[in-house]
Order: sequence, then C-alpha cells, then structure tokens
Amino acid sequence: MFPSVLCEFFLLVFLPFIVWVTAWWGHISGKYGLMGDAFNYYWDSRFFLDNISHGIYPLWNPDYSGGVVWNFFLRRMGEFNPFYWIISGLKVFGLGAIEAHLVFLVLYYFLGLVGFWLLARLFLKDRLTSTGAYLLLLFCWGGQLFYCFDVLQFVPLVWFFYFLFVFALEAKKHSFLGVCFTLALIVTTYVPFFPLTVIGSFLFFVFLFYMKESLCFFGTAKNFMRAHKFFTVMSLGFLLLACSLPVNFYFESRGGGFVLPNRHLGATDKSEVALTTNVSNNEKGITYANKVWDIIAYGNFDKVFSNQKDMTISNFNIAYLFFIVPLLAIINPVSRRSALLLVSWVFLILINITNGRLYLFVLEHVFFYRYMRMLQLFLWLAVVPMAILMVMEQMRVFMRNHEGRKDIKVMLYVIAVHVLFFAGLLTQQGASWSSCLSVAMSLVFFILAIMGYRARGAMAVMLWFSLMIQPITFAYYIDRNCLGCSPSLLHDHASFYQTHFLLPQRTSVMPGGGVNTSIADQRGDLDYYANPWVSGLQQNIGQVNYRQFIFNKLLLFDNTIPEDHFSPDKFSSKLSTLLSSRKNCVLLPQAASLPEDFRSLAPRVLKAQAVYDDTPEVKVLLFDANTLQLQTSLDHPRFLLWTNGYHPGWKVTIDGHENRLLRADCAFKGVWVPQGIHKIIFRFGTPLQYAADYILLIGFIVTVIMVLILGIKEGFMVEKGTGIEN
Repeated sequence: MFPSVLCEFFLLVFLPFIVWVTAWWGHISGKYGLMGDAFNYYWDSRFFLDNISHGIYPLWNPDYSGGVVWNFFLRRMGEFNPFYWIISGLKVFGLGAIEAHLVFLVLYYFLGLVGFWLLARLFLKDRLTSTGAYLLLLFCWGGQLFYCFDVLQFVPLVWFFYFLFVFALEAKKHSFLGVCFTLALIVTTYVPFFPLTVIGSFLFFVFLFYMKESLCFFGTAKNFMRAHKFFTVMSLGFLLLACSLPVNFYFESRGGGFVLPNRHLGATDKSEVALTTNVSNNEKGITYANKVWDIIAYGNFDKVFSNQKDMTISNFNIAYLFFIVPLLAIINPVSRRSALLLVSWVFLILINITNGRLYLFVLEHVFFYRYMRMLQLFLWLAVVPMAILMVMEQMRVFMRNHEGRKDIKVMLYVIAVHVLFFAGLLTQQGASWSSCLSVAMSLVFFILAIMGYRARGAMAVMLWFSLMIQPITFAYYIDRNCLGCSPSLLHDHASFYQTHFLLPQRTSVMPGGGVNTSIADQRGDLDYYANPWVSGLQQNIGQVNYRQFIFNKLLLFDNTIPEDHFSPDKFSSKLSTLLSSRKNCVLLPQAASLPEDFRSLAPRVLKAQAVYDDTPEVKVLLFDANTLQLQTSLDHPRFLLWTNGYHPGWKVTIDGHENRLLRADCAFKGVWVPQGIHKIIFRFGTPLQYAADYILLIGFIVTVIMVLILGIKEGFMVEKGTGIEN
C-alpha cells in the first residue's frame, strides 16, 4: 500500500505544489517582499531566533518603544512552535534571514496543505474530489502567506482535526498525542480563540448531527485512557502546561505592564488586549471599530468576478468550479456531511458579521470575543476550507449519481448552468481570459463524466487544469501589481542580538537636528504597543525632550528629589524642564521610596554626567535583551539612571546582593551605587520564568519527535472514512 500512496502523494499533492511555487516565485524569492502583518511577524520571529541562538530567551526588548516586556509578541508568534527551528537550520546552510523565513513559510504552508489533503481523503473517501479540494485550497489560500499570519494558526488547526478523526477511527497513540500537540500549538499562539471557536462550534454540530457516533467516540477515548494511563497523563500534562501560558498572559494583560492604546482605547474590559467596538478618533482619521475587520466587509471579495487584472495580494480568488458545482448540485440529494458543513459554515459567518444581531449577542455574552478584532481570519482558517469540503462533497455525490448515466436532462442542465455562468461572466468588467477558459474546461469535464468517459487519468488532468489555470493567472496579476512595492524594508541586518550599548566617544553628537538616529530607526509603535510609563512620559513632555534625554543610555546624578504626584500628566512642566536641561537631579516617587533614597550630594553641580564608552567610572561588561552588567568605579555614591523603560519585573544586584530598583523620572530604571569598585547587574525576569519557558521549548520539540516516531511505527495513513457518513 505504501508505494501506491507515495505515488499518489507525489502526483496529486507534490507536483501541483511545485506549480504553485512557480506561480508565486516572485514572493517566495523575496523580490516583492512581505506585506502587512506578515512583515511584522518576520521581525518578531527574527528577534526571538537571533537571541535564542545566543542563549538568550528574550523576555524584554530594550529597543522597542523605549523598552517593553516582550511576552505579548512571544505569545503572538507562538515561540514554542518547533518548526521555527527550520529557519535556524537554513541559516546554518548560508541562507539569509529573510530567505530562510520565506522558505519556512512555504514549507509550513505545505505541511498544512498535506494535512488538509489527508483530511479530505478521510472525509470524502474519493481520490478525485479530495484532490480537487486540495487544489482549490492550495491556490485560493496561498497569497495570504505573504500578507498575513494566518498560517501559524491554520496548520495546527488542520492537523488537529486530522488527528482527532484518526483517533476516532483507530485510537492510536500518535493520533492522541497529535491532538494534544496541535492543541498546545493553538493555545500558545495569539489569539488562540480564533481556532478554538472553530473547533468548539464544529464539534458541537458534529455531536448534534452524529450523536450516536459521538457517544461511541467518548467510549473509545475512555478505553484508550484506561489502557494507556501513563501515556495519557504525560500527554494531557504537557497540554495543561501549555495552557498555563495564555492564562498567565491574560493576568499579565490586566496587570499594567504594557499598554495597547490603539487597540484598547474605549474598551470596557480591564485587559489591555480587549477591544472597543465603536470608538472613533477623527483627529488621526482612525476608526477603532470591529466592522473594519468584519469577515465579509474587509474587501476580500471585490475582484472575484471583475477587475481581476487589478487584483492584489489581499483579494480573495478561487477557481470558478467552486461556484459552478453548487449550482449543479441543486439536483442532488443533500448528504448529512454536506448539511453538517453547511450549518457550521453558516454559523461561523453569522457570528462574525459585526452588524448582525447574533454577533452582538455573542460579543456581550462570550468574554473572549472582546479580544478578537481581525474577524476576517475566520474566512481563511475555517470558512473557506469548510466551503471547499462542502463543495467537493456535493461534487462527489453528483458524480456518484450521474457519472456514466448519459442522462440527457442532466446534460442539458449542466450545459445551461455553464452557459448562464459564462454569460454572467461576460457582463463583468475586467474578467480574465483564464476565467472564461476555466468555465469551458469545467463544462467539458462534466459532459465527459456524464457520458461515461472512463479514462480517469485524463479526467483528473482536465479537472486539475480547470482548477489551476485561473489562480495561476491571478498570481501573475498580483505579481504585476506588486511591482511598485519596495522590498527595501526587509534589509537584512546582521542580527538583532545586541553587541553595542554606549555611544563610542564623548564627541558623539545628536545628528539630524536633535534626533538620535539609533532611536528613530528602531522599530516601535507607541500607538499600538508600549511601555505604559514611557508612553505616558512621551505624551506629556513631547518627543523632542524625550529623545534628547535618552540619547545617552546611562546617566550619573548626585541628587534625588521627591515628587508627590508621580505621573507625567501631574507635573509634566517640571519634568520637561529637568529632562531637556539634563539637570543634576532625578525625581523619585514620594510614596514608593524610602527616606534614604532622597539625597543631595552635589547641589552645585548643574548637569548630570553622561556615560560614554570611554567613561572610566562605568564600564559595560555584558548587554543583552534581558541583562545589563556594569562595573562602576566611583569616588562618591551616585545615582545611576538607565534611560530604558521601567517595569517591576526588573531586578538589580550590587556585588551579588539585591538592591532597590527605583522608578526614576516617571519612566526609567535607577539605582544608588556606592563609591568604589562594584559590579552592577540589571536583570529582567525570574529563574522560574526562564526555567518554565525552556522546559516548554524543549517539550514541544520532544513531543513533535514522538508524534513522528509513533506515527511511523503505527502508520500515519488511514484508508477508512471518518465515520461521518451520509
């Protein structure tokens, strides 16, 4: 059986994928660059992998928006995904960072497609229609790869359903562990509520449509767990440990350690990741409303039938067979599988149309819906794959009922549907020639099928061409319309890993009329994600004063003075004067400080001392994302200020003994350093945090290896159906 399956995989899956790679080569090669959120996720994964390759688990990013806790972006990209290590492996063999990332995206997408093909084989139990489902998804979904981050959630979601159905049929170890592994990937990738909504809603309708079979599944799972107690405990323990991450992140989002002004403005929920649904900012021309991200109002469908030569990477495109089959299948009896998919499909659409009553009801009563704004993600994660399976199921039933019957009435109906569809297409402005050709090839395919043409290989090739020729030309139009896009934003810097900290010499000046280019060039968006203390400071004292002050990363002061109302909006004028003039004094909070924190050691010295690379009093021993190690040699006690964002997760030690880290000048980290030679270490995070992260990182790698080993031993391929019968 294995050679025949391998041959089927090569001809029906791998070769069409090579055609897709050829069609999208302009994006895969990096010629047009990444766009939208795909670009941001490239930098997120790049920052993580560059640091982890140096043994640094980056819980803090000192260069983003003045210094921020980095858990939000780690959760967003799902840093525990073991497939990210493909990027590091490719870089070892000489690929640049962007090239390696693009190859990873393509390979990871292919992994998801393989899972969808296997799922279609189980679900449809027909080689022709399962391959058609694979081809429809391959060419419909592909452009999203270079525009959005959906693939990070799509791949584990597809494999979750495959492993779940395999477990229902055969109850093997690899499928049970595969369910736990894919669920762990889903819950550790932001936002897990998208795929969890898909899983929960679909399984609910499976239970309603197949109640008897569902009860049998529960019995099968119970018997498996009894027979494999240790294996079950280990697998579920791994899943529960992974689930602790989003729970911890939820509490972090309510703790004030970061802010999301763009996202959170006007939200009623305390969590910073919560959304507002109806807030506008006319001054900036921004509307913070969920309808911007509506599943059908996002503009994906503008060029399905017209103006196809103007198509861009964000536009939805799919072969017209997808629309023709449901028109033909009106004469089919409705199968239970089709009904299950249709109800699940309609439900997902209705709960994600933001001006509908059902969405408003869900928004009010389901707490996690207040955390999801890009509702159009449901289109790519579930609505399109479900619709494709539904259409191919209708096609399977049509072929079963009419193939070889030579029914003249059916043949005339098929001709009428295609002629009317073709005539409607001609009325559309800018329809491509390939669209017309695909309709013609579809007509020939169905006529030959009804006539009983038995050359299955030739029929399959004809079906493939009718599915592929239109999306291939669409890829050409998208490439042509991307010519104006500049890939220069993807300039391949050496590494995110920091090697320089201080300015090289005392003669360094602020270029560009007072703008520090090392700060201005840093990636950061205070309107989207920011350190709350830095964000408040910038809003109240202005960018110029802020950047002038943080031009030097380390400053030495002799005087600290108390401030009763320690927030920038309360004393912004005083703080602005201090920062812009760099006076030799620092403001500390009266309430959170001790009497010994306030000192006046050199009141006649007017200016603070900036620390440069050649300053003898302070030497940098080590600097990375989470740590700053210094050696100081002072002739009297001085207050050391690090102009990087404050966070209570930072600790400071002097000669190995923990000292008081103070929030100075509203937003920065500071400590009193005694005279003499001392070793100062600023460190973010706790040993327990790092241990838990490394354990999970290793746990994901070990788990995916175990799934592969058990799958090879037990057999990945399943020739039975899903048990979801007609």
